[in-house]
Amino acid sequence: LSERGLLFVDDGSVKNTKTEELARASILPYARAQIMIDAVRTRREIAARLEDLVKEAKRSGLAIGVANAFPDSIDMIAKFASAAGKLGIEITPVSAIVTDPERKGG
Repeated sequence: LSERGLLFVDDGSVKNTKTEELARASILPYARAQIMIDAVRTRREIAARLEDLVKEAKRSGLAIGVANAFPDSIDMIAKFASAAGKLGIEITPVSAIVTDPERKGG
């Protein structure tokens, strides 16, 4: 997988997951999401999780959120992304912040 330029993103839904260990053993770039954006599929809850994502990013310097391709999720994330600069955050691809065992320090 890593030879094809792929990476693994854990959605964060399992507490004691072994995915990071498996990714390291496979020399596969890895990231784990902190927030499941649409675990509750209401616009109100999606908005609340997006706010949580901003708080986490400001607190720790980065945050990864995952979502399903539900229409409300797509719509709200698109609006959120277009307003990111006003919120003081930058949207980047997850590939920019993965832990890569092949890179020194990764």
